[in-house]
Amino acid sequence: MLLSNTDVKLNTSDVSNYEVLLVTGIANPTPMLTYLSELNCNYTHVNFSDHHQFSEKEIIDLQQQFLSMKSENKMILTTEKDFVRLSDKLSTAYYLAIETSFVNGQQEFDELIVNYVNSAL
Repeated sequence: MLLSNTDVKLNTSDVSNYEVLLVTGIANPTPMLTYLSELNCNYTHVNFSDHHQFSEKEIIDLQQQFLSMKSENKMILTTEKDFVRLSDKLSTAYYLAIETSFVNGQQEFDELIVNYVNSAL
């Protein structure tokens, strides 16, 4: 997996070298929190509701919280979905790229879709 912003890409293993301000506006951030904990990431989580529209005041508060972090190696990390809404407001933001995997494999999923479409014809 990669962490990315518009200019830089980092391996997710590098996140343990940073103090992270994690900003999420998703229904269930638990998998992301678990993943970062498994990477031994030092993070502070700021959680918003799903599909949150960030106000100017919230952006300023996030910037101030980021600036108050003591580490020289620090970053704002968010979801790929939230990065779309935040990237032009938080230039230091990175996102965790989304990866999709199929529990029973891609072929079984493809067959399920093809069978469904064929049954509708």
